[in-house]
Amino acid sequence: MDRINGAGTTDIGGGRRGFRDENLGLGIEGTEVTALWANMLQEEIVKVIEDAGLVLNPADWTQLSQALALKFSSRSGKGWIAVLSMTTTAPPGAPASGDTYLLPTGSTGAWAGKDGMIAEWLGLSWSFTTPKNGHGISLPDGRVFERIGGAYVEKIALDSQSSKWRYAVAGGTANALTAALTPTPPTLTAGMKARLLVAAANTGAATLNLNGLGAVSIYRPFDNSLSAGDIGIGINELIYDGTYWRLVAPANVVSGSPASRWTKFSNGLIIQWGGLGTSTGGPVTVTFPIAFPTALTSVVVSDESSPIVSSQMSIFGVGNKTTSSFQVSATKDFSTAVADSGLWIAMGY
Repeated sequence: MDRINGAGTTDIGGGRRGFRDENLGLGIEGTEVTALWANMLQEEIVKVIEDAGLVLNPADWTQLSQALALKFSSRSGKGWIAVLSMTTTAPPGAPASGDTYLLPTGSTGAWAGKDGMIAEWLGLSWSFTTPKNGHGISLPDGRVFERIGGAYVEKIALDSQSSKWRYAVAGGTANALTAALTPTPPTLTAGMKARLLVAAANTGAATLNLNGLGAVSIYRPFDNSLSAGDIGIGINELIYDGTYWRLVAPANVVSGSPASRWTKFSNGLIIQWGGLGTSTGGPVTVTFPIAFPTALTSVVVSDESSPIVSSQMSIFGVGNKTTSSFQVSATKDFSTAVADSGLWIAMGY
């Protein structure tokens, strides 16, 4: 493009060539409009219109305005667009200026043959734009769709449902975990969550280096400690509290089934239970389904007599407690051991 370059131009300031009127009385010729300049102007305008996806129409004298509106608005098909519907197949009878629709398969009337395009009412006519992959639309109900491979999918909602933004397969070692989330977080922020598939239980103190942001200690939710086996084989969920990673949902929080007779909670507490039988020969040893990693804090044994008859109830005594077992005996007169059955529950961590 160039400024007018025919004969008879005038300086309109700053050395810019401009037009001047013809004045025959004063012998001043008008500016000559050359074919070169007219063609340049024509092609510049036509390019703007066609680049906007419009088809030249000699009956429509608003196409340059439409093209500029398309270029400087979301209707370029490259950005995010608010549409009224993506399922309406027939144009509304009285659309308001700016009403926009994503046209589904089988559109009719003025929309016929425009399936998959974006239609916007400009006041006098519909403008149609072919959208690009990567752009998105939002509906009045708040749902958001992204165009991927020519199809619209609720990608944000689907990604959120899958938790893919917080899930990763852990690498490194059992006590020095590494992981990489996608997309890459620029920094660790309080409240950030990570769900890691871990291949080996920790054997002691452990750290996590997420996306190369530095090794940070992993602790239980309510105290700055971590015992061997707290990080279980499987999916473990951690939350960053601004200083440490907190193991809020270990992979071994719950036992495999009620029949296993133990469960472990996210704060590290372990509860185990079962039944036992005592002997007249003295104390019997009860072994826990699993050993408590750190300490056994309490064991309670109750009589299993049925029906409940006071003369038949035994008193159970517990002793020699360790993290893996305890001993118990029963008596009715505090002097003679009896054979009886009971139920026990133990807590520890």
